[in-house]
Amino acid sequence: MSLLKSPMGLMVDFMVLMVFVMPKMMENIDPEEMKQAQEQMRNNPVSLSGLLARAQG
Repeated sequence: MSLLKSPMGLMVDFMVLMVFVMPKMMENIDPEEMKQAQEQMRNNPVSLSGLLARAQG
């Protein structure tokens, strides 16, 4: 039981939960909204260097 309460165990639990929850969430998204989100991601790619620059500045 202590393994599940450890930080590593909590991270693993979260990731396993997301593996099952995210597909169910994606099924409920409106197709038009999904296309809009995909276009936005293509037009404005998020990079790690961009995130770091915004965080510092």
